[in-house]
Amino acid sequence: MMQLFHFKAVNKLGNVIEESIEAESKDEVITVIQHRGLIPVSIRTNQASFFKRLLQTGKEQKKISIKGKELMFFCHELGILLNAGMPLDKALLAVSEIVNGSEKVSWVENIIDAVKGGASLSLSIQQSSVELPSYILGLIKIGEASGELGVILLRISDFIEKSEDLKDSVRSALVYPCVLLAIAFLSLIVLVIFVVPQFAELFADAGKSLPLPTQVVVRVGEFLASFWWLLCFIFAGFLSVCKKVLAKPRIRLRWDSLCLKLWLAGDLLTKIEVARFSRTMASLTESGVPLLKSLRLTKDALVNTKFIDEIDRISNELETGNRMVVSLSKTEVFPKLAVHMIGIGEDSGRLVEMLSSISNTYEKEVRKAIDRMLALLEPIMILGLGVIVSGIIMSILIAILDINELVM
Repeated sequence: MMQLFHFKAVNKLGNVIEESIEAESKDEVITVIQHRGLIPVSIRTNQASFFKRLLQTGKEQKKISIKGKELMFFCHELGILLNAGMPLDKALLAVSEIVNGSEKVSWVENIIDAVKGGASLSLSIQQSSVELPSYILGLIKIGEASGELGVILLRISDFIEKSEDLKDSVRSALVYPCVLLAIAFLSLIVLVIFVVPQFAELFADAGKSLPLPTQVVVRVGEFLASFWWLLCFIFAGFLSVCKKVLAKPRIRLRWDSLCLKLWLAGDLLTKIEVARFSRTMASLTESGVPLLKSLRLTKDALVNTKFIDEIDRISNELETGNRMVVSLSKTEVFPKLAVHMIGIGEDSGRLVEMLSSISNTYEKEVRKAIDRMLALLEPIMILGLGVIVSGIIMSILIAILDINELVM
């Protein structure tokens, strides 16, 4: 039975072609596409309704961002299967059966269709609905060119695992202070909204005007009880405005530069970015990516725009023949220890080893910095909460003392 198929294919120049063709099966469509010298990327039938096709089109246009542990799992499983001698298309099929979730399976199936048509893994990923960081794609291309794709995929998996470990340590460290802040905030809300008004009624029955500190606390409680929704709206609007303002490159650059100068937090952010930079550079350079290209690809792994701006400057200077250590020494963001170790690596021809050593060193420093921050934040937060609660209690005690004087 003839069916109408819609397909996407890529020609030798890399241009994407979309057409419709009548055929009995998907295999027949693949054969026709290959005879035309094209590489099939995706093939779908026209049996769905108009509205369903419209929804599918929207899904196809939407890129699925695969990162973190999902990407680590994909690279690890695919690398093991390829190293075991399994062909790429069968290895991808095996991975797609393991991965859970319809969207994730969908993009893996798109890659399988393209690989069956003769496309490389990197090209298949680019033409599918998945979105990967450019440095990951760069590593995959190096693996394809060297014939060691399985080894490179396992190296990517190891790199992502270490990066995720660093992120997890930061997230775990933030849990305690966030929980403490939330509990403190809720305690204050309950105290001001529900407890203080009870005392205010007692003072009103006594016919005594409240002292100024007590009046302030009572008015704050009344305002929070009546207009809490307005505060939520203002807070949400403030976050939205901040997000839009920080989306502007110049303002974001100034903000990130300021963050790096903050007490305690700036040192921590610097160490996190240096660890990311050195780990990514080590993985790219070890895989055979040229130094200049590695430096440019590393930007995708960084978050702070001040670091990214410095990497752009260093890349431009490397094009003119400068050594990386000379350009790094001119920056304000890279610590002297990291610059010194990179210089030793360049002089001795052991740059990859030195970059790995820098990443290990600064990952340890990040954990130590987090411990120091928590050791300082905990007493500061407890002291601040104690001061606020004491102020509220003192305002109540002052009013009680006034009532006692009135009775006497």
